[in-house]
Amino acid sequence: MQATILLVTFADQPRRYKAIFYLLQGKQTISNLFAGQEYDLLNQFHLYPNLKWSDYQASLRELAQAGLVTLDSKQALVTLTAAGQTAREQLLARDFWPRAYDYWRMGAALTQWTRLLLAVQVVSNLDHQIKHYQPLTESINVQGHVKRWLRRWGRQGSQGLARELGQAFNALPPRTALIIANSFWSDYDPGVSAGSLAQALGLTAAELPLAQIDCLGQLLTFVHGHAAAYPVLAQLLPVPASPLNASAGWTYQQVLSGKSWTKLTHDSRLKASTLKEHLLQAAILCPDFALTAPAIQQLLTLDPDGYFSQRIQELTALGQFQTTAQSSQQGGVTHD
Repeated sequence: MQATILLVTFADQPRRYKAIFYLLQGKQTISNLFAGQEYDLLNQFHLYPNLKWSDYQASLRELAQAGLVTLDSKQALVTLTAAGQTAREQLLARDFWPRAYDYWRMGAALTQWTRLLLAVQVVSNLDHQIKHYQPLTESINVQGHVKRWLRRWGRQGSQGLARELGQAFNALPPRTALIIANSFWSDYDPGVSAGSLAQALGLTAAELPLAQIDCLGQLLTFVHGHAAAYPVLAQLLPVPASPLNASAGWTYQQVLSGKSWTKLTHDSRLKASTLKEHLLQAAILCPDFALTAPAIQQLLTLDPDGYFSQRIQELTALGQFQTTAQSSQQGGVTHD
């Protein structure tokens, strides 16, 4: 990877570089989620799912040798130097960092992007009667999703995809439309190469995919904000109904239903420690976490100095919770 890209995830205060690595890779533990909340990097979760620890370490060393960061290997901390802060600001000014994309609201970026590109390839090839070709992805899950989508919509979907993309491009910023449209290709029309597109935008080969993710985030926000007008795209690119997986969502729904902690632990087959992890996930990921719910208050009272209570106190100090009434509906649907 391009080492300087990592500067965007660091700050002038020490940060745990292992936690940032696991965030970018997509390792979902309470510790990593807390780091993401503290560092304001939760929306970058799973940004580099294939990132290798050896490559990450090499990038850290490169940045340190360039005088852009200082490393505390003993404490596993990284801190931006003054030169690193300047370089970070310059990178952000070039507008390629995916601010508009949020894994928890939109799903895995690589999966969504590949769905879109494959659908365009398939539809274009169908329109030009190209029957034998190599799909741009070998992912069985993505291929299966696009097949089901096309089977659901048929010819209407083929025509609707082009129409809805055109309408969305007219509504989105010109640069966003340009980047997405010029990322498409098919066996009939190979389009613009990634290298040429990056050069035209003044980006490096490593920065272009991040700009594409940012544009994808803008497209998803627009499409699902107007889902009734964009049914073909909305079904091609579905977003999670909840940031919680099915198990954590069930636990949180029990809390929202008004169950006490005693009743919850009695009714569930899960360990109390697992239930607490579910609730901490909800506390971090659900915007209107039900802090005043009976189960949460009972749990805080039963173990005021325990791990759960300490974490809730930390989140409170970070300004995570609204001090208003209990939230209404936030859980339960599996996150892809």
